Amino acid sequence: MRCFGFLILSPLLLVGCYSGEPEAMSNGDGSSSSAEVVVALTPAEQFEKLNDDYAVAVRNDANDVSIYPQKFLNLAKEHPKDRIAFGALNWVIVMSKDPQQKAEAVDQLLDKHIDQSAIAQICEVIQRQPFSERSKDQLTTIMEKSPHESVRGMAACALASHMATAPAGDRKEQEIRDLYEMVIEQYGANPQLVGRAKMALAKMKFAIGKIAPEISGSDLDGVAFKLSDYRGKVVVLDFWGDW
Repeated sequence: MRCFGFLILSPLLLVGCYSGEPEAMSNGDGSSSSAEVVVALTPAEQFEKLNDDYAVAVRNDANDVSIYPQKFLNLAKEHPKDRIAFGALNWVIVMSKDPQQKAEAVDQLLDKHIDQSAIAQICEVIQRQPFSERSKDQLTTIMEKSPHESVRGMAACALASHMATAPAGDRKEQEIRDLYEMVIEQYGANPQLVGRAKMALAKMKFAIGKIAPEISGSDLDGVAFKLSDYRGKVVVLDFWGDW
């Protein structure tokens, strides 16, 4: 009589594979029977299987596509010290449409993998999310605790940009300016970050409701003027060039 065995590693993922020929097993009376050998998948193999299953579900337009972020979260929780945990959490942060799942994945990432330089890309993802104090705290944690200077600079720039999306009444503009100025001062070795910070500061000066920067020049008759001379009046500025 042939018997079969299987192993469930988690409530969400059934894993097992048949390995080689049936293995002879003793029945205790000297006779023997055969059974299939079940081998548990490694974390990396589970990750690949989840990726493959997700791709099939998307291709088939299956209704259960939304269950996969939680599966990747569970994989990371079950193997927090395995290198595959970072990839699983990153998958959730990028692919999930559930803000709570994204936030949970970021929290796990910062708790277990704050030393990874690839967190720099995570800063960009957090920055694009709608403003929340939780996202602000996560970016602050990266800025303060990452051992990589480039990641700390990226987190500072992302934090300033994220804070700038807060509702007008809650926006802390001085803190935002201070962050951008810190990036310019401390991360001069990274011209891309410095350029972003300078551009953001320039945009803040031209925001609606702000006093326009001083402009001076000569009118069509050659008479010198300053923009501030027309304060309180309607002024139309026409910027043009000739190359």
